[in-house]
Amino acid sequence: MSTRTGEAVRLEATRPPLGLATTPGEDAGRTWTRHEAIICLFTDGVAEALGGGGGGERFGEERVLGHVARLKDRSAREILESVHADLAGFTGGAPPADDRTVVILKV
Repeated sequence: MSTRTGEAVRLEATRPPLGLATTPGEDAGRTWTRHEAIICLFTDGVAEALGGGGGGERFGEERVLGHVARLKDRSAREILESVHADLAGFTGGAPPADDRTVVILKV
């Protein structure tokens, strides 16, 4: 995500998940402008976490990226804490059905 414009760019996978392939692949490259990018990585367990109300609503990628965009001028820790607090409230504190990992890196 650009800290200047707030535009999110989805990074495409360049290789299969770790341990699933033995054939070397071609790595894609991306240039980052210092102090103008935030890398936000999260597992599907975050995006697919279900709301505590039982309606089947998922937390969603847009909700995660909304926190990053809204708090882009804050520290990575503050962004991360905001995502986790919202996720806990959204799920009603229910234990996760899948892993929930979020990484925020300010370049």
